[in-house]
Amino acid sequence: MQIKRNYNEPFFRERLIRKKQRRLALRRNLLLLVLVFGSLTFFTMTQPGLVTEATYAVLGIQATPTPLPSSLAAQAQELYYQGQIEEAADLLEQAIEQRPDTIDYLYEYGMLLLDLERSQEAQEIAERIGEIDANDVRGFALKARALVWLDQSPTAIPIARAGLQINPNFPALYETLSWAYTATSDWQQGIDYGELAIETAPGDVRAYWAYSNALAAVGSYAEAEQILQEALAVHPYYLPPYFQLAFLYMAQDRDQEAIDLYNRVIGLEPRNAQAMLRLCQAYRKVGEFQRAMGMCQDAVNLNPADASAQFQLAMLRYSNREFRPALAAFEACNELDPSILGCHYRMGLSYYYVAREAIQVCQTNPADPLCESTYRTQGCQLAWDTLEDSLIMAQAQNSEQASVDDIRTGLDAVLRDPLCAGVSGTLPFVTTPTPESEALPGDTTGEAASDATAVDEMTTDEMATDEMVVDEAVATTEP
Repeated sequence: MQIKRNYNEPFFRERLIRKKQRRLALRRNLLLLVLVFGSLTFFTMTQPGLVTEATYAVLGIQATPTPLPSSLAAQAQELYYQGQIEEAADLLEQAIEQRPDTIDYLYEYGMLLLDLERSQEAQEIAERIGEIDANDVRGFALKARALVWLDQSPTAIPIARAGLQINPNFPALYETLSWAYTATSDWQQGIDYGELAIETAPGDVRAYWAYSNALAAVGSYAEAEQILQEALAVHPYYLPPYFQLAFLYMAQDRDQEAIDLYNRVIGLEPRNAQAMLRLCQAYRKVGEFQRAMGMCQDAVNLNPADASAQFQLAMLRYSNREFRPALAAFEACNELDPSILGCHYRMGLSYYYVAREAIQVCQTNPADPLCESTYRTQGCQLAWDTLEDSLIMAQAQNSEQASVDDIRTGLDAVLRDPLCAGVSGTLPFVTTPTPESEALPGDTTGEAASDATAVDEMTTDEMATDEMVVDEAVATTEP
């Protein structure tokens, strides 16, 4: 039987109405929830500080206010004058995160990056300033200065001069042009712009630094020293003038004054690896080798990625005939910068001496750890291969004849040494063959051989002026 319902009757009609009302109420509630949720989301995104503050208040947490960009910049300036360059740069970076298009912050941050030797990053900041405002002189000044620091002074000069067309009295452009013209051997222009930099910015320590560099380039050491002393008075915690002044002292053989100045830098910044390396070189020059060794080791410990520090430490070890630690330092130097000939060929010579030591030690003491290394069986071949590569490198770099002769004599020593029998190689032409009657130092076999160390032995002064002293920053030609 089929039941037919009449929905027009009151019973069915009321149920249908109630059902529709429930649906409408549900939709209304959902819409209200969406509106409330959307409002909260919008408020949270637009007022994050108030939301955080309210949340902390509910949870009973003491809120730490976020510093304003201007406050961060002011703190950065204070840190800069206290000599805390890295900390100042960090604060400016935070300010830039909040105000990414504020050129004031970008420019000062870029200048600090240059002080921290992060020149490529500074150049990128300069490009960013140019994108924000192509006519802002600070973009020109920062870009030109970064190029000077990147050894591109000829390119920097027209950029700095273009900046002068925008603002002919901007001191940083004078400083940069002083550096750039000095680096390109236009001495008088370097001096003139350095003097202009000080005249327009008598309170800017970087202006004094640039001017002193130009004066030192022409041998006006007394005037350069006076300007650097003024720089230290303007900003006692800015370190580059200390290094510049110490360099002038060393150039005039005023070694103790240079040592005192480097120690003063370490007093201001106890973990300054550059000052330790310079002290190492200064102590070595005056013959205090143990102090030199300690300072070089400290410099390497603080900054093992510094090829120059590794080289200096290796040279001290090598001259002291500590060939195993010397080899480790030469290997580190070569890995950091394979283009340094001094590291490369002395690494080859060190392979040779360590190989000889391993062969001799293992004849009497097979338990020595050196016997388990590859030096006993492969050291001589490593020495040959490395020296052979060094000879090619020396010829390609047009190196001094003394280095070429050292390499060739080392090859001759490896090939003639009975302890290195079996080395695969052909001896190149040797300009000064070593007599076969000359015995190797420490050779207990009495066999005739040559000694590469006899040629490669360096006095203290020779080490100080060795072309391979890669870190000897010539203050008169480099920033």
